[in-house]
Amino acid sequence: MVDGEFVEGIIKIDKDTIYNGVIKFYDTSTNTIIREATYKNDTLNGKELTYYSNGNVMTEDIYADGEINGYSYFYDTANNLLQKKFFFHDVCLGPVVDYEQGEISKFRFYSFDNFRLFDLDYKTIETKSIDSWNSNLFFISSNIIQSDPINDEIETQFFIYIINPPHYRFQYSLCVADSANNIIKKIKEIDGSKIWETFSVDENSKLANQFFIFKLEIFDGKSLIKTLFDRNRY
Repeated sequence: MVDGEFVEGIIKIDKDTIYNGVIKFYDTSTNTIIREATYKNDTLNGKELTYYSNGNVMTEDIYADGEINGYSYFYDTANNLLQKKFFFHDVCLGPVVDYEQGEISKFRFYSFDNFRLFDLDYKTIETKSIDSWNSNLFFISSNIIQSDPINDEIETQFFIYIINPPHYRFQYSLCVADSANNIIKKIKEIDGSKIWETFSVDENSKLANQFFIFKLEIFDGKSLIKTLFDRNRY
C-alpha cells in the first residue's frame, strides 16, 4: 500500500522503497484499479494509464525519465477517444486533436512557448475556403553564421514548425528564387512527419541576386489544392 492505495505488480522494494517495473494502484474503498504506471529507479519510465471507476482507460501517457514524451490520449467513460496531444519533455507542443463521436472536430498547433499558431474547426471546414484558415502558415526563424572562418564559409540556420492537420498533407520545402520571385530550384523538402526541424544551408547555394524562400503545398488526398509562399526572404 502506498499513500492509502493498494499497489501490486513487478516491483523491487529496497530499504529506500525505490520502485521498479509496472505498479498498479487501487481505490481501497472499491478495490478497483485507478492507475497503472511503469517505473525505473523510482522515476516514471514507460506507459502510464489512469482508469475510470468502470475500468475503462481515462488517460494514456508515455514517460521518459519522469517527463511525458510523445502523444498523450484522453478517453471518455465509454473508451471513445476525446483528445490526443503531443508532449516534448513535459511541454505540450505541436498538434492537439479533438474528437467527437469518433470523428476529428478540431485541430490546433502550439509552439514551444505554448502560443497557438494554427487552429482548424473541422465542423465548419465545408463552408470555409482554404484561404480563411489562417493568414500565416509559415513559422520560421533564421540565423546567419560563419561556419568556417578560415575559408570564409557562411551558412543560414533555419528553424521551422511543421503544421500538418489530419486529412490534409502540408508539404514544406526550401527553394531558391530570383528577384522576380521565380523559383530557380528546390534546396530541401521538409519531413512532414516531424513537428519541427532545424537545419543549415550553405549560402553558396544561391547567387548574390537570389534568396531563399519557403514554399508550402497543401494536398487533399493526392490532389494539390493550394500553393503558398512565405512572405519573408532569407
